[in-house]
Amino acid sequence: MSSEVYDKMGGALAVKIAVDLFHDKVMRNKQIAHIFYNIDPSIHKSVQTDFITYALGGPCKEDHDAIKESYKRFVTDSHNEEEVNVLSSLLIETFEELNVSTEAINQLISIITEVRSDYLRGQK
Repeated sequence: MSSEVYDKMGGALAVKIAVDLFHDKVMRNKQIAHIFYNIDPSIHKSVQTDFITYALGGPCKEDHDAIKESYKRFVTDSHNEEEVNVLSSLLIETFEELNVSTEAINQLISIITEVRSDYLRGQK
């Protein structure tokens, strides 16, 4: 995966800003905030930073497959389909609010869709 989209978005600083905004949105959302009450915010933000960096083709501390598997486990263990949809929508909304390029949003949507599809296949 090319890092071009990650670099165009602004790299690590832009991802940090997006993760902070996304985390705030999640914690204010009555439908899903309860999922994260017992999770240390720094851990939640770290997982999201790794996932978004991976989704945009940026440099990750972990192997891309490991990040994807970790995210799949998180989704599978913690959420129902409706909650996954809310999380995905909030993440896309965050990117739109930050005026991130359509290319970056589409790349993010592609990865979210892939992970969601794997999750939904596992639920059937």
